Amino acid sequence: MNFGGKTLLTLFFIVGFVSIGIFYNIGESGNEENLSAEPKGTADVAAKENSNPSMDAKQIVVYIEGAIAKPGLVYAPIDARLGEIINLSGGLLAMADSETLNMARPVKDGEQITVPFKKNITSEKYESNLQKSNELININTASAEELQKLPRIGPSTAKKIIEYRERHGDFKTVDELKNVPRIGEKTFDKLKDMITV
Repeated sequence: MNFGGKTLLTLFFIVGFVSIGIFYNIGESGNEENLSAEPKGTADVAAKENSNPSMDAKQIVVYIEGAIAKPGLVYAPIDARLGEIINLSGGLLAMADSETLNMARPVKDGEQITVPFKKNITSEKYESNLQKSNELININTASAEELQKLPRIGPSTAKKIIEYRERHGDFKTVDELKNVPRIGEKTFDKLKDMITV
């Protein structure tokens, strides 16, 4: 079959237009994929940032245990000292070896602090004594009746303890109980192992 010059020329034009159209479509689809991929990646990064909020840079978390009223995690300011951590944990127990502690030392985030017992008292012995006496009496929250369960504490002295904490605020340590009138060293020695703050 013979084709004329015009027919061949027409075929060349058709093939050329089809080829240009194919290459143009491929280029456009590639650009669309690149454009759509870019914001997706940005969105993923933003989502990850939002899903992992950082901790407050002004706060630390430490764990305290041993001869302390309330062992466990403590949340404190970043510049907190050991004395502040102990106060936030309810204060030292009467059998704590406070002479080995530097209350002014700074604490670090994630630190584990163990408050030692006095040499002649172990945590096992303390727990055994605690079971025998049921539980320690919190001198910051105890009623007059509860305070009278302590040795050498009668109605009058119990009233003075309550008046003291109402006037001065909560006891910071059990040793502060000695500031209450009628509670001297002998009375304190009898009840110090039965109280907490």
